[in-house]
Amino acid sequence: MKLDIIPQDSIVRHYLKLAQFMEAPYSYVTAICLSGISCLLRRNVYFSIDEGGLVTPNLSVLLIGKSGVGKDLSINMGVNRILRPFMPGHVIKGVTSEALAQNMFNIHRRTGENPTCGYVLAKEMRALFGGKDYQAGIIEWLTDILSDGEEYEGATKHNPFSIPRPTLVLQGGSTPDWFHKLPAGSLEGGFVPRCLIVMEENARQQVARPRHQMDFEDRKAKQEAAERFHDGVYQITQMFSRPYEMVMDDEAGPIYDNWYETRYTKFGPLIQDYAHRSRAHVLRLAMIMAVTRGKKIIELPDITFAMDFMTDICVRLEGAILPPNEEGKCVTAIKKLLPCTYSKAVVALRPKFPSKVVSTTWEALRGTGEIKLVGDKWVNA
Repeated sequence: MKLDIIPQDSIVRHYLKLAQFMEAPYSYVTAICLSGISCLLRRNVYFSIDEGGLVTPNLSVLLIGKSGVGKDLSINMGVNRILRPFMPGHVIKGVTSEALAQNMFNIHRRTGENPTCGYVLAKEMRALFGGKDYQAGIIEWLTDILSDGEEYEGATKHNPFSIPRPTLVLQGGSTPDWFHKLPAGSLEGGFVPRCLIVMEENARQQVARPRHQMDFEDRKAKQEAAERFHDGVYQITQMFSRPYEMVMDDEAGPIYDNWYETRYTKFGPLIQDYAHRSRAHVLRLAMIMAVTRGKKIIELPDITFAMDFMTDICVRLEGAILPPNEEGKCVTAIKKLLPCTYSKAVVALRPKFPSKVVSTTWEALRGTGEIKLVGDKWVNA
């Protein structure tokens, strides 16, 4: 991720300054920062899509990558800098859907909040979702809760309870191999598309002793960034303590409209379900970015950031979401071969894939505009 997509007046820049000597990719750190701030906003900021309902800023994030890339580091930083100091007592724990629901109800009973807000940390989704019989239903429960409904009704030991306007933010991490083993239906319009998926293959850098590498100026800059970020987050909690409808200004609106009309071409042929949900993610990213700039309206820098960040994610999104089947592997293989002619691609791919798979996948990529013909060669669009 290029740092220049972050607006200069956003407190996210101070947050990234804190992560300068971390190994975690900036995309991970940025996503967790925005997710944490979204949790503080509850439903007090929203964007109306008329009869389609309201889009809230509540941004759940799944970090996908092999061990050592920086998933835990990023989530821990968000907890320490945002969630724990500004939302104490709002973490939701449990190993069953019933326990998670009861824990969330306990927050409502203790605070009287409406909406009832909380966050779930799943540094290893394998541990949360698992494969035990008693863990059945957790994905379905999260899918339901992440829909921002008006009420959740549950019961434990025959004691019914009701959670008004449950508002949950999930921050999770997973390796690609386990992610592809999620139950059927998780990827197609269910749980996964409700989350912002950020995949990285490698850590940003290798830093054995971060404190040792900092000089006096580095430490001073980090302390200043920490203070400015903390003050900025506190200001956000004061500015948006009551419901407020976000709208786009005259510059941002047309840019978003164009992205919306062409968004399906930004995603691969096998992840179109995620493209459908991407509207909400872009709106969330834009709302949160506006908030981090101290604004109460979505402006051009906010919508530009949201689109650029989503575009950056899309580069690796297929690798995160596509199951390791023939079609998914063929998409990756074709893109690695380009630029080349179709006939040369068929010859190169013939040892690995049946001709029918190659031709079908090629047509799908061409149809969605992911590849295009330039002269006599096909190239990645």
